[in-house]
Amino acid sequence: MVSSMKQQPVFHPFLLCLYPILALIAYNIDQVMMREIWRSLLATLICTGGLFGLLYLLTRNPERAGLVASLALILFFSYGHVYRLVEGFHVGETLIGRADYLAALWAIIFINLGWFFSRRLRKTAGLTRYLNLVTALALTLPVFQIGHFYLQNARSWRDAPQSQPQLNRPSSQDQLPDIYYIILDGYGREDVLDEIYAYDNSEFLAVLRQQGFYIADNSHANYAQTTLSLAASLNLEYVNDLAEQMGEEATSRDPLAERIQHSYLRAYLSSLGYQIVNLASAYAPTELRDADLFLNPGELLNSFESLLLSNTAAVLLLDKIIPALYRQRMAINLDALETLPASRTPRFVFAHLTIPHPPFVFGPQGESIPPRNFKEGNYYEGTTEEYIAGYRGQLAYLNQRLEQIVAHLLSISSREPVIILQGDHGPGALLNWDDVNKTCLKERMSIFNAYYLPGEGEKHLYPAITPVNSFRIILNTYFNAGLSLLEDRSYFSLWETPYQLIDVSDSVDTCMPISSR
Repeated sequence: MVSSMKQQPVFHPFLLCLYPILALIAYNIDQVMMREIWRSLLATLICTGGLFGLLYLLTRNPERAGLVASLALILFFSYGHVYRLVEGFHVGETLIGRADYLAALWAIIFINLGWFFSRRLRKTAGLTRYLNLVTALALTLPVFQIGHFYLQNARSWRDAPQSQPQLNRPSSQDQLPDIYYIILDGYGREDVLDEIYAYDNSEFLAVLRQQGFYIADNSHANYAQTTLSLAASLNLEYVNDLAEQMGEEATSRDPLAERIQHSYLRAYLSSLGYQIVNLASAYAPTELRDADLFLNPGELLNSFESLLLSNTAAVLLLDKIIPALYRQRMAINLDALETLPASRTPRFVFAHLTIPHPPFVFGPQGESIPPRNFKEGNYYEGTTEEYIAGYRGQLAYLNQRLEQIVAHLLSISSREPVIILQGDHGPGALLNWDDVNKTCLKERMSIFNAYYLPGEGEKHLYPAITPVNSFRIILNTYFNAGLSLLEDRSYFSLWETPYQLIDVSDSVDTCMPISSR
C-alpha cells in the first residue's frame, strides 16, 4: 500500500554518495591533491543517478527508489571498513572473518531491507524527510574542514616569496649535457643495507664504479620525507623557510608539491632551451604534468581513487587489481628509461621511481609477490622481518634493471650525460612516524647517492654530500653558475607534522636497538 502523504523530494542518495569522498578528503587533507578527486566525485554522482533511475523504473516511486539506493550506498561504502575489523576473526578453529562471508551477509541484508523499503514500508515520506536532513547535516563537517584547511593554508604560503640562488649563465650553450635525475624511493646506503638488511650491495656498486660513477659512501638525506627532500634538491635550497611560513602545526604538502613541480632548477634549465621530461610516478606531488614531455602510460586509478575504493565493496576486486596495476606502472617506467631515444635537444629527465619503497611487488628476479601495503615503519601492516625480506627482494630486482638503464643512457648520448641515482631518504623497517626517539635515524637518513659527472665534475664531489648540494655542484661545473655550497644538514619530522623539523645532523648515524622500539 502506497502512502497517501505528499511525496518528499529525494536527494539523500546524492548527498550520501558524496559523504565518503568528502570525509576521506578531510581526513587526508594534507596528502590529497585536489586534481585527484574530481573523477571520483563525478563517477559517484553518475553511478548514483543511474542506480536511482533504475530503481525508480522498478518501483515507480521516487521515495522507495531513494531508500533502496541509499541502502545500497551505505552497504557499498561500509564494506571495506567492516571487513578490516573482522578480517581473520576466528570462532574456535573456524575462520569467519572472510571476505566472501561478509559479502554474503551484505547481500542478505540488501535483499531483505531492499524488499522491505520497496514493497512493505507504508510511510516512506517521513523517513525520506529524515534522511534528507541527516545527510545534509553530515556533509557540513567535511565541507567545513576542507574549506577551513585551504583558507588557512592559502594565506600561509601562496604569496610568500621563496629564496632562490642567483645563477650565472653558461658562457656557451653548445654541448650542454643531458641530465638524468633518477630518484629511487627509499634506497638506503651500502653500510645500512649490510647492517640492518643483511644485504651485500657491493657488486652493484662495483658495476657503477666501473662505468665511471662516483658513490658518495657517507651521504645522508636532508629530510626524512619525499616531498621535503625533493623540494630541497630541485630548488638547491633547504625548505626550512617554508616551515617558518606555514607554521610547525601545518600539515598541507601542497606547497612542497608546487616547489617540486615548478622548481627553480626546472625554470633555469628551461631558460637554456632544455626539454623537460617527466615520468608519471603515480605519486601526484612528483608528477610534472605540464612538462614538455610527460611520459604517462595511462592510469586506471590514481592514489586517491585506490584509497577510496579500498574502503568499499570494490576491495573484493582491488586486492588483486591494485598490486597488478602498481607492478605494471613500475615496469613501464623502468622500460621507459631503458628505451629512451636519443635527443638532439638537451633534456632534463626527472624520474621518481617509487621502488624499493613498499609495496613490495617484485621478487629478486622480477617475479610477482603478494604485497602488504604502501606504508612504512610502525604504519606498515606486517612485521619488521617481512618488511626487510620484501625490501631485499625488490632491491635485487631494481639493481638488475638499473644496470641496464645506465648502460642504455650512456650509449644513446652523443655528449656524455650527467646522471644522478639517488635515494630521497632511506628505508623504513625501523622507522617510527610518531616518535623520533624510537626511530633508527641511521636507516632512515642514510641514502644511496651515485653521480656520473663527466669531465671535471667528480673532483668536486665528496663522501658526505647531501642532495641539496647536488645541483649546486652540477650547475657550477657545467653551467658556470658560481654557487657556493651549503652546509650539509639533516632534518627529521613526524608524518603528521612535516614542518616541525628536528635537526638530527649530529645524531644522524645513531640507531635505537630493536628491543627498545
